[in-house]
Amino acid sequence: PETDQPTEALPTAVTPAVTPAAEPAPQAAPAAAMPSNGVWFGAYLRRDADVAALHDLRGQVTAALSRDLPLALLIARAAQRHAETLGLGSVAMHAEGGARAAGSGSLRDALDAGAFDGTPDLLVVDAGALDLDDLHFPHTTTLSVGRVQDGRAALTLNGDVDAGRAAQFLAQVAGTLEQPILLVL
Repeated sequence: PETDQPTEALPTAVTPAVTPAAEPAPQAAPAAAMPSNGVWFGAYLRRDADVAALHDLRGQVTAALSRDLPLALLIARAAQRHAETLGLGSVAMHAEGGARAAGSGSLRDALDAGAFDGTPDLLVVDAGALDLDDLHFPHTTTLSVGRVQDGRAALTLNGDVDAGRAAQFLAQVAGTLEQPILLVL
């Protein structure tokens, strides 16, 4: 049966058009902040070394030559002796103003070695001079020597190297530092 009563139109639900929120575009880091071939995700190894005899040698050579013998230079020379273990060619040390060549020959000649041109295969860093335990850079493999405490210091290696060979390299470097006369010969 039909009725004469007015019918109410039910309101229709209006669904607003959903617009996805705009996601921010990824921001690229400046090129200087992210080297194209950084090694931050390579192997990271640490080994303590007895460096008491090395510090004695350093003091004696400094007094004999009347000029400072940087600890990083001695570490770099020890690393040079064993660089073939890691298949590395060039070794330099971090210094103010850039990398310095580790030199070859006598310690006196090594002290006079100039700046290292380019990027070394291995960069030796004296983190202890900055009162740090280690310091690494992303652009090359680094060997860092930390603060000396009770005649011992931490050697840390960071880079794109085989972990087994890197452990052998650190053991060799530590052994050489514990017999520092080898660095004079």
